[in-house]
Order: sequence, then C-alpha cells, then structure tokens
Amino acid sequence: MRIHNLQLDWIEALHREVLEETGLSVVYLRPLSMWSFHKDEDTQLLGVTGLCLARDGQVQLSVEHDDFAWVTREQALTHRM
Repeated sequence: MRIHNLQLDWIEALHREVLEETGLSVVYLRPLSMWSFHKDEDTQLLGVTGLCLARDGQVQLSVEHDDFAWVTREQALTHRM
C-alpha cells in the first residue's frame, strides 16, 4: 500500500488496500514487524507487516496477485513472502 499524504490514516489505507487486493474486510489487530529501505536517494519506504482478522467473505485475489496463504501467528513471523 502506498500513502503519499501522511495525513491519511494508515489503518484506513490498510482496510482499503486489503479489500481491493483480496475482497476481504478485515480487523487490524496489531503490528508483527516493521521494515524500511531506500528505493532511491529521494525515496524511503516504510512497511508494517500486521496481524489482521478477516471479518467475512471469500478471498478473491486482484489481477496483481496469483497466490495467498493462511498462516498461524507463529508461521507469520517466519513465512517467506
């Protein structure tokens, strides 16, 4: 997910992106990890891997994706994405 305007609530952006990419409505529970890297000398990306609970629905991946995995909390910490 990309947030260009830092005034946008990132949890709101997460909900929107998950819905667009998977068709699922989720509840954000907590962060699992954070990461960052420099895309170029002017752009630093910051990411949060979060634990979410699906409210309902079936996974319907967008055309941008070809696979998904349901993992336990423990597996999420070591799952290769």
